[in-house]
Amino acid sequence: MKTGCQILLAIIVFACLFPISSLSEEVKIFMVQSYSERDLCGMPQLEGALKALKDSGFTEDNSKIYYFFMDTKKHYTTEKQIAERGNIACRKITSVKPDVVITFDDNAFRTLAPELIHTRYKLIFTGINRPPEEYNKKLHFMDRNRKPTANITGVYEKLHIEDNLKLFEKIIRKPGRVVFIYSDDSVGRILANQVRFELKNTEYKDNCEIVMVRTLTEYKNALRKVDEDKDVIAYSPHAHSLIDEKTGKRLSFNDTITYTLNNCKKPDIVTNADFCKAGFFGGAAVDFYHMGYQAGNMAAKVLRGVDTKNIKVEDAKKCKIVFNAKRVQQLRVKIPLDILNVVDEIY
Repeated sequence: MKTGCQILLAIIVFACLFPISSLSEEVKIFMVQSYSERDLCGMPQLEGALKALKDSGFTEDNSKIYYFFMDTKKHYTTEKQIAERGNIACRKITSVKPDVVITFDDNAFRTLAPELIHTRYKLIFTGINRPPEEYNKKLHFMDRNRKPTANITGVYEKLHIEDNLKLFEKIIRKPGRVVFIYSDDSVGRILANQVRFELKNTEYKDNCEIVMVRTLTEYKNALRKVDEDKDVIAYSPHAHSLIDEKTGKRLSFNDTITYTLNNCKKPDIVTNADFCKAGFFGGAAVDFYHMGYQAGNMAAKVLRGVDTKNIKVEDAKKCKIVFNAKRVQQLRVKIPLDILNVVDEIY
């Protein structure tokens, strides 16, 4: 797995410096990530999108693929910096003049969509956490049935929170609270609101708590409270951007994984299957690779000449049940047989 990621990273770095070229007629594809090159949310989606394009016949023989990583989780985190990174991406796009643009996550979409709507550029989004209906209030890019009315379509990252809580109810088999921890930044607030939205009409809404943190100290305190509170049966860590007060540096989700796993002994609910690969307990998680694959399929249709207006906005289709065997054993949790029989992957 590590070798595969290193190879993919090398390909991306090479492509950034020397875009793929061919002697035949080429199409141009521009991918804009909110993340860095190693992010656990961004890379699986990127892999999926690239695979879908390849499966549809768009390879290095007939395509040029350009990448821009906004790195808005760790290095460019203020609204001003995010806007500046979006402006840089937009200038690169207008210089390259791609046939299709794919954005990954909210920061890329929300900075580029207002600039690219009603232009020549076809925009496909993936991994947005703010509902498309919310973006539509200002952009007016689709009708009430999610059929595009402009040059934008894509995939909404539904978190399947209710499915996750139903799953953990069967595993833990006792009443209690679930705590969701988010970084208090633009992305963290979007995610927290998404959880509230998905919980709104469920039986679990009063048994869940959302905690927002800005600094590493606040995060550690939140974890300690979760670990010590006997009423908390599980938690979901999603602090993607934290300030380390001692160094002044900003930490990404990847930077805090080891500390989190070593200092909280409650089951960690994941909403991204790749978090489970990284060591967290598991859950009914969004398949980020498949979500990227969905977006890649949409891009392939556009490259074949299908109008974006004929490609409806979709929810992420694939939710899979995953567990990390080491973490399950460490926490001494027994997974019921009926759940093990329907598990998609155990890492």
